Amino acid sequence: MGNNNLYKIENTLRSIAKRYKSVKYSLGLAILFLMMGVGAFSAEVNDPQVNGVPTREEIATSKENLRNSVGSLQSKIDSARAENEKGLTGLKLELIQLMEQGDQVVKSPWASWQFGLNYMYSDWRGTYKGRGDKSKKYPYEGVFVRESGENEINRYVSSESSFYSKLPKSTNPYSASSNARQGLTGYGIASTIPVPEPIVDLELNAAINPKVVNKADLNLVPKTANKPTLPEPVRFSPIDPNIVPPDDPALPVPPTFKVYLGADCNSDGGLGCDSDGNTPRQKTAGTFLASGLNNRSKQNIDTILHYTWPGNSGVPASAGSLAFKMWADDSRIPRGANGDITLPANKVYFNSYNYSYNGGVNEYSSAVANSLQGSKNNQYFFVGGSRFVEVDNRHSGLYELPSGKTVNLGGIFTLGLVSQQNGTELKNSGTITDKEEKDEEWIKNMPHDSGKNYLTVHGPTEDYKITNDGDGYVGYKVGIAQVEENGESGQHTWSFSGSDQKLTNAGVIDFRGTRSIGMYDYLQHDRSHAIMKNTGTGVINLSGSESYGMKIASRTAPRAEMTNEGTINLRKNPDGNDRADKSAAMALMEDISVTNKVNLDSGKAKNTGTINLTDVQNSSGAFINIDSDITNDTNGKINISSTIAKMAHDQAVNVGMRADAGTNNGGTNKATVINKGTISLDGSFAIGMLANGAKLTNTGTITTTANKTISNGIGIAAVNGANIENTGTIKLTGTGDTNNIGVYLKGSTGTVGATGTPSIDVSGNKSIGVFTVNNKSTVSTLTMRGNVKVSGNGISGIVAKGGSQVTLNGVANVTVDNNGSVSSPIGARGSYGVVVEGSSSKFEGNDTTVNAKITNPESIGMYSEGSLTVNKANITATNGALNFYANNGKIEIRNGGTTETGQKSLLFYTRGTNSNIKLSGGTLNATIKGGSTPSTRGTAFYYEGTGNTFDKTAIEDYFKQKFGDGTNSTLGHLNLNMEAGSRLFVASKVKMDLTNTAASKLTTGLTGGPNISGSGYKTFMLYLSELTVDNTVNLDNATDPYNELEIANSSIINKNTMSGSKNRQVAMAQENGKDTHSVPFPASQVKLTNDASGKINLTGEETTGMYAKRGQIDNKGEISVGKKSTAIYL
Repeated sequence: MGNNNLYKIENTLRSIAKRYKSVKYSLGLAILFLMMGVGAFSAEVNDPQVNGVPTREEIATSKENLRNSVGSLQSKIDSARAENEKGLTGLKLELIQLMEQGDQVVKSPWASWQFGLNYMYSDWRGTYKGRGDKSKKYPYEGVFVRESGENEINRYVSSESSFYSKLPKSTNPYSASSNARQGLTGYGIASTIPVPEPIVDLELNAAINPKVVNKADLNLVPKTANKPTLPEPVRFSPIDPNIVPPDDPALPVPPTFKVYLGADCNSDGGLGCDSDGNTPRQKTAGTFLASGLNNRSKQNIDTILHYTWPGNSGVPASAGSLAFKMWADDSRIPRGANGDITLPANKVYFNSYNYSYNGGVNEYSSAVANSLQGSKNNQYFFVGGSRFVEVDNRHSGLYELPSGKTVNLGGIFTLGLVSQQNGTELKNSGTITDKEEKDEEWIKNMPHDSGKNYLTVHGPTEDYKITNDGDGYVGYKVGIAQVEENGESGQHTWSFSGSDQKLTNAGVIDFRGTRSIGMYDYLQHDRSHAIMKNTGTGVINLSGSESYGMKIASRTAPRAEMTNEGTINLRKNPDGNDRADKSAAMALMEDISVTNKVNLDSGKAKNTGTINLTDVQNSSGAFINIDSDITNDTNGKINISSTIAKMAHDQAVNVGMRADAGTNNGGTNKATVINKGTISLDGSFAIGMLANGAKLTNTGTITTTANKTISNGIGIAAVNGANIENTGTIKLTGTGDTNNIGVYLKGSTGTVGATGTPSIDVSGNKSIGVFTVNNKSTVSTLTMRGNVKVSGNGISGIVAKGGSQVTLNGVANVTVDNNGSVSSPIGARGSYGVVVEGSSSKFEGNDTTVNAKITNPESIGMYSEGSLTVNKANITATNGALNFYANNGKIEIRNGGTTETGQKSLLFYTRGTNSNIKLSGGTLNATIKGGSTPSTRGTAFYYEGTGNTFDKTAIEDYFKQKFGDGTNSTLGHLNLNMEAGSRLFVASKVKMDLTNTAASKLTTGLTGGPNISGSGYKTFMLYLSELTVDNTVNLDNATDPYNELEIANSSIINKNTMSGSKNRQVAMAQENGKDTHSVPFPASQVKLTNDASGKINLTGEETTGMYAKRGQIDNKGEISVGKKSTAIYL
């Protein structure tokens, strides 16, 4: 661009030379013009002499001058360029400043701008409006006006400030403040990035170049006192055990229903005799089964329609002349020489259906006769007790349903094999069942009462509500039964050797419906001699609720017995959902319809086989509430395997063997269950043996099923004034939160037999080995023998609660841990070795050794509110747990032991005026673990005073009162091994002199004190207390009594000299804290006093004489400190 300008100058000079004759163009003229400007055309320059022809010397001189002139011109041009660049830099800065101030700088469109020529416009003056859509893209043309005068304050508030919206508003569209500008809603394309009005600040205008000002902050470092690290207060506030006994189980009594069978007339020949002239026997009409049109069931055999006696032979009038069906009786029973009953088919169907009901087609040729009372024979079912086979007038013989034969029963009050008191044996070796009843049309179409889900049936002595259970069965079946008629030998002239009666099941009895009975002995008035036996091959399956496997409801003779040698299953229907809830495998129960009361001689009811309770609830393997007993014999097994959900109330359970108090209808409080065999539990909510106001004896084993677990299980339970005797083995295995209990007594009494080696072993969290509690005014007392072991977390070995008393005789161990490791709490529920809860509660184990490994503050090795005595105590307490805690109660350790008090834990804690821990013999070797901080140290003793002086005399008195008989201390039987970093005492709310805290005085100067060994431990922690420094203190000496103290939240009075030479030492320091309810203590709780006789002399650097936080300081003496130190810091 520079070359183009020289070219124009040359052309301009040529044109001038053409116009003026006096001017001749030459290169020299061009150079002169550049050098002199218009002066090149002056007279001197144009003088002829000058224009003459120069000589060579002149030309050489001119060349040299020209060269010098060009060099000078170049230097000037460079200088001008540098000056221009400097100017441009300044102009650029001004442009930036102007833009910040709101002026608009417009770049000139022509090229000369490159030489630094700028044109600034502050006002368009409305002369140019642009073209095209400029008015839309730039809706505002003009200059915004900044606020001034009284509104200038607007410029000091950022538009991004929360206060910007509070500035005054106006309608001025040209205001530079957006809060005041209401008329302009946008800036067109300029609105894409709004730029807020800059805030006025204190920066100087950039056009002014001030001197450099150093704005660095003043670094004023105040002197800081040496703030000491104070010990954290240690407050032992153990959680008192509150072990809640389990809720009483619902314990519903199995219902005392009866399947009433009235006696009838039996004779040989023809159809047999009629019970009355008005009730003739009939046989199934020949066309009824053959047609297949009227038989709404699977019935495939002819039956005999018969009736009960009309109100004689012991039959009440309400049960007189009741119709029932029968396949055969006496001589009409086809059987072989060996007694096998000959059936017309391998599978027969027999029922109590009244096909003539409500106008239906009658099974028999003639109408059904009326009952003696009412219209009981015109109901959907016959209610006289339909019996497939009935044996009456026989002195002997075997009547056996052979193997491979099946009798299917249908309808209510239907029985398989029935005897009316005689000398025969009724035996089932086949199958008696109701399995196919639900498939029969007669059952499916059973009518219901209007608006109800049941059909009311008027029975012999009461009404029944019959339902189709969930699986379609109506129930009320009996497999084998003895009913009343003939009486025993000599009682009637027609008796038939009833003293020889036998009822035997060697096959299968399988009932799915409710209120069914496998084997039943029911005599209202006479005595039963029957031997009822489920043999080793016999199986009784019950799937309906309120059912019984074997039941005696008769007055019995000494010969009578009830024995299970086979298998009885109370179960869930394998083909459905109904369950044998509220049922019993073997039952001896009161029955008010038995006039002479139900009884059975002791030892005559036994289980030597297997009883299984599977997927049921509120059921029992054996149940008794009469003055007799049921025994699970040596080889007997009762297995419970049911998972029951926890309920808010009326908790359902299953019980292996249960004895209840009677109601004086055959039972008082003498009902007894005896276990000599094995009771196995798994699942949940199961009890091995239960005595409810009655008795139980365990000499066998109550355990958990192999490879399974139990939760909420109880080995033995006694409630409501029961009596138990346990010399057997109890082992309950659980995982997780199981809440198992080995032995539980509530208002009951427990004893131990003279022989046997009993033991209790329970595992699972929240489990308890032995738990006794009173029931209102009834005191629980348990005398036991053998070892008790509990494993898990949140567990207890033995608990005597609410005034109950436990005595553990003989050499025994109570072990509490978690499979050998320490047992932890679960929530607020700690782990405990032995707990005596209640002032009148008691545990006495004169030869008992307690072995416990526990952890955390919720856990306690031995706890007593009453009286607790053991022989030895081997207790490991860690992480805040307590070894021994007498809460206004007494603990006696007769023969020492070995204990370990871990970090944060406490060996002895006595609270209350009556609290006492006595070491009456042997040696208790106790190790106290150390910690690196006050809050982690193990501690031997915790003393809580009342603001009293705690000197040598007071300490000795404390030992006598809390660890002796008031006169003498028993701590001579205590060997204390104090590890480095441990602590001997925590003393709260006391006053002490420094001289009384010296370790030497505690180890040798106390009468009745413990035998202390070890070094490097702290003697005292004073909490909420007052210490008087009555002896010189050498802060440099780690063994100085003052340095062996820990003081927290307390007051200190210095009456002597405290000196030290080390850096960062502190003579007296305390901080005020809060109580257990987080309420701050008053400032007067922490008061540091340097008495008139007190001197504090610290020569080290960064030391502090007296320091208190939220406390008080009173200096009456002298304080001297070293460099960088503080005398008083408050």
